Amino acid sequence: MTKHDTVTNGTTGNQRVTGAINVMRATADEVGDRLPAVVDTVREGATEGARTIQEMPDRDQRLLAAFSLGLGLGLSIAGAPRLLAIATLAPALLIGTQMATRRTGAS
Repeated sequence: MTKHDTVTNGTTGNQRVTGAINVMRATADEVGDRLPAVVDTVREGATEGARTIQEMPDRDQRLLAAFSLGLGLGLSIAGAPRLLAIATLAPALLIGTQMATRRTGAS
């Protein structure tokens, strides 16, 4: 390996790093531009989901909570990704919170 090869390889390596940084910067800018729309969409979906659950009869709410809890625990035990297991527990958490608030308000 000659001195010339080292300089050439170093320049190529620097160019690769610079290119990678530029790609990451462009990706971060794109994510930053899309993030507000994604947050709004998720918020609207969560609000609509909560409204739908609140309109369900109590029996259906309890059934949904039990199913959600069982699925979430089953996925967790099976070694599924944590985000997926947590997402399946969301309805149980929402229903449990609603039931606790309802009981507190009725007392």
